[in-house]
Amino acid sequence: MSSISSLSRIALSALDAARAGLAATGNNIANANSPGYSRETVIQAPQVPYGQTGVIQGSGVEVTAITRNFSQFAQTRLWQATAGSAAAAQRQTSMAQLNNILSTSGVNLTPALSGFFQALRNLAGNPSGATERQAVVSAAATLANRFNAIGGAIRSLRRNINDQITGSVDQVNTLTAQIARLNVEIGGASQPSGASQPNGLLDQRDHLITQLNQLVGVSVLQQSQGSYSVFTANGQALVAGSKAFQLATRPNDLDGQNLDVVYAPSGAVVSNGISGGTLGGLFAARDTIAQAQNSLGQIAVAVGADLNRQQSLGIDLNGISGPPLFAVPAPQVGAADNNTGSAILTATLADSTKITGANYELQYQGGNWTVQTWPGRQSVSPTVSGNTLSFDGLSVTVSGTPANGDRFLLKPTAGAATGIQAVLADPNTVAAALPYVASPGRLVNGSLSNTNTGNVTISPGQVVTSPAVGATVLPAAEFGQTLTLQFTAPGSYQVSDASGVVASGSYSSGATLAVAYPSPPAPAGHYWQVTLSGSAPKTLDSFVLQPAGSGDNRNALAMGALAQAQTLGNGSESFSQAYANLTGMVGNAGQQAKLAANAEQATLNQAQQAQQSISGVNLNQEAADMLRYQQAFQAAAKSIGIAAQLFNSILSL
Repeated sequence: MSSISSLSRIALSALDAARAGLAATGNNIANANSPGYSRETVIQAPQVPYGQTGVIQGSGVEVTAITRNFSQFAQTRLWQATAGSAAAAQRQTSMAQLNNILSTSGVNLTPALSGFFQALRNLAGNPSGATERQAVVSAAATLANRFNAIGGAIRSLRRNINDQITGSVDQVNTLTAQIARLNVEIGGASQPSGASQPNGLLDQRDHLITQLNQLVGVSVLQQSQGSYSVFTANGQALVAGSKAFQLATRPNDLDGQNLDVVYAPSGAVVSNGISGGTLGGLFAARDTIAQAQNSLGQIAVAVGADLNRQQSLGIDLNGISGPPLFAVPAPQVGAADNNTGSAILTATLADSTKITGANYELQYQGGNWTVQTWPGRQSVSPTVSGNTLSFDGLSVTVSGTPANGDRFLLKPTAGAATGIQAVLADPNTVAAALPYVASPGRLVNGSLSNTNTGNVTISPGQVVTSPAVGATVLPAAEFGQTLTLQFTAPGSYQVSDASGVVASGSYSSGATLAVAYPSPPAPAGHYWQVTLSGSAPKTLDSFVLQPAGSGDNRNALAMGALAQAQTLGNGSESFSQAYANLTGMVGNAGQQAKLAANAEQATLNQAQQAQQSISGVNLNQEAADMLRYQQAFQAAAKSIGIAAQLFNSILSL
């Protein structure tokens, strides 16, 4: 009887083991496509044998554990690869969006620039033409609108970056709370001996950490009782046992347009240490987008400043200096949130050719101002005169009293592309002509009569920023007046307007006459200057400076020539070249991001394959296992049936 009883017990243990194997295999098949699931394996071991009449006999089988196929090394490698791939993919996406903004055919800056300068060339061909003048006004508006559209799209992209940062931080906080909760559940469900583990909960937690790495690169440290502690790259704990510590966002204390990620328990900024996951990719892309925004603004500043300057140096159909074509926003200056002084900084553009497109941090320390590019932090040496600092084509005026440690952020070009406006509406005010036509002779009843007998000649004239030494200088009140220069003797002359003599001077070959431009609209310190040459003037020889007529096209030609003038990049780039370099920079950044994303994806694929080779479910293998356990179950059931038959046979004796 005891032998039959032991046969029954052994068969029942085999039946139970086969049933456990079938259940585990069925669970593997059911979760073959479940993200984060690790294949389960039934661990069997012989039961403790027992002896009878000196013979040690087996007592069946027992299921000692159901384990998940898992490698901590492979899982950690997968987490790291996930963080790197997510960062690279996000940067590639953002660079592609930026590249589309700058390079899409028909909506980028190049056609608008070409159209505007073509309108100026057409005006030079017919400077008095109403159609040509209206075309210049319309083309200026089109150019400004194109700057606005591209700048607005880049600004929206930066705002979208902020929205994504906020959304990613919210997701991080949700995931860390779930991981902390699972730490508690896993600790409560685990056996001290480790014989039985809550495999499903462990898989859930590992998958949550994979998702967390898609958002921000983290490191994981396993603690006692199976608990995980999760840390940012900066070392701040996001999860410690049952506790989750949140991240938060807040505007940067110096640049409110940028969001910082902060560690909520301490308020410490952790953005600079985040390089992995979607957040890392967003931060990397944000720097390039800001650089592109500044560079586009730099072109807008140069276009507005250079064309306004040349426009102001000519005269319009009303015979006065040309008013501005464009209005360009002044450089932006913001104070840090924690400043304690009363200082207010105001910046103006002093020289558009020296603008770099960088942002600057100005700090007051120990009675002195320091200037650094921001965020690159390269030192810049300002020229200080009283309460004014000058550097890189900028002039910064300080009013009020700064406190030690006060900081300010100067953004010379960030808002220029979105803010530039075409402000000239009257086609008659396009200044196609230069101020004067210089001719030998004098006016008689409104007509020029040349009776000069000496050998003195007069130059056509040019714009200068400083009159020649010894020049006869007329004030801006004389600008636009018809002026007559007449020799009163071979060595002296007088200058007259319609009211009479306004100046006199002594003559030698190379003598100059300069008339100051009205300022505004012309920049301060500009003059129209003509030069007299020849050694033998005669008494009563005369020269006339007449305001140019409607047929004069010299300033239209000068404005058109600005298309090729290299006024950007320290005198190495034209407007079009600067835009081409900008699109090239963004294109290269996009290509590098694409290559990096492909490389990181390949690394991720390898890590996934390595992890899945250990933890993944192979349906062919599961089918084989199912058949094996089915046969074991059937054999065990057959053994139970045989034991029952034997028992019944004994009972029937």
